[in-house]
Formats: sequence, C-alpha cells, structure tokens
Amino acid sequence: MISDLAGQPDRLKTCRGVFEYIFTIAKLESYAVEGIMGVVMHGKPKAGPNHASVFIYMAITETPRGRTTLTCATTQAEPAEGIKVFDQLRTAVNAP
Repeated sequence: MISDLAGQPDRLKTCRGVFEYIFTIAKLESYAVEGIMGVVMHGKPKAGPNHASVFIYMAITETPRGRTTLTCATTQAEPAEGIKVFDQLRTAVNAP
C-alpha cells in the first residue's frame, strides 16, 4: 500500500528535504494509525511573523484514495502540551 512508503528511509529523507526549505526540523518520523502509515514532523518555521516563537506540527497520511495533512501550530514555550493535543487529533483524522 502507498502508506507503507512512509516507513521507508528514502521517504523520510525526501520529506526532510522538502520540509527543510521552510522549517527547522526537530523531529521527523513515521507513525501508524489503524495500520495506515504516515509521517509526522515537529519544527519551527524559518520565516514569517513571530516565526522564532512558533512550533509547527505536521502529520501526513497517504492512501491510494488521497492525502490528508494535519498542520497545527502553538508557541515554542509550550510545545509539549500542544503535541499531546495534536497527537490526539492525528489519531482522530480519518485517512482517505
């Protein structure tokens, strides 16, 4: 299945290359929800208003029917609390 690619080192390398243009990446790894693989990224934007104080969470899931991207933001001061909520949202999103 296409979602299985999310766990492959080459896929993570490709994602890192794409994300690094606009984010400083703190974490990039694959995850699974109900047997469907995805990629999650934690980081901060390299530009934009107040970018130094922003924490970005992005989760991408791909299936043969399409792609779902969850993008969330909070402050760098409290990322751990945001991550807990964002992880819950990620598991609640239905893949296409």
